[in-house]
Amino acid sequence: MRVLLPAVLALSIGNLMAAGIAGRWSGTVDTDGKLSPLTLTLYQNGQQVTGTFGAGDAGAQSPILSAELHGNQLSFDVRYADLTVSYRLTLSEDSLKGDASVPGQVSKVTLTRARSTNPKNAFQDGARSMTSPPILIHKVDAEYTKEARAARLQGTVLLQVMIDTTGTIVADRIQVLHSLGLGLDEKAIEAVKQFKWKPALKDGLPAAVFASVEVNFKL
Repeated sequence: MRVLLPAVLALSIGNLMAAGIAGRWSGTVDTDGKLSPLTLTLYQNGQQVTGTFGAGDAGAQSPILSAELHGNQLSFDVRYADLTVSYRLTLSEDSLKGDASVPGQVSKVTLTRARSTNPKNAFQDGARSMTSPPILIHKVDAEYTKEARAARLQGTVLLQVMIDTTGTIVADRIQVLHSLGLGLDEKAIEAVKQFKWKPALKDGLPAAVFASVEVNFKL
């Protein structure tokens, strides 16, 4: 089981020093001359970076997946229904530039950082800053169903959840981002509902945030 915080994938930075990656980024994707808006929000807590990504005018945010940061090279995937878009970006001062690719098509991406009004904050979104992400303090292992065990089904259920200000999963704010079927999605949800967290902090106060949780099933 892997927990991706907050609302996003946990990103191992490795030997990279804090490169000012945290913050809110906005820009465009150029697909055959057609420009569409993009937003990228990155959080940084020590050597852990998490984030969300939004495309188009709707403003809906999705967690970044399979993220890696090597030097100034940032890569991650975003899943939209049955489509996965792979982003490969290069950090240069206050810009992120690179490609967004799906099978048979590559688009150009350009993002610039939105300036924080308080440079002491690692991340600031308007008047509120992320002090720390939620921390998992109690977890419950998911059980196999008889059907899945008989079929020898293995894999990962990916859930997006909301963690409230008490560190509790909000039961009606759980979404399956990647399904396995044969009852394993339900078993993953059943287990994750029992998780307990130290809540996230914004400006030093408990805050409700989204997180992505991977529940792995292996025989």
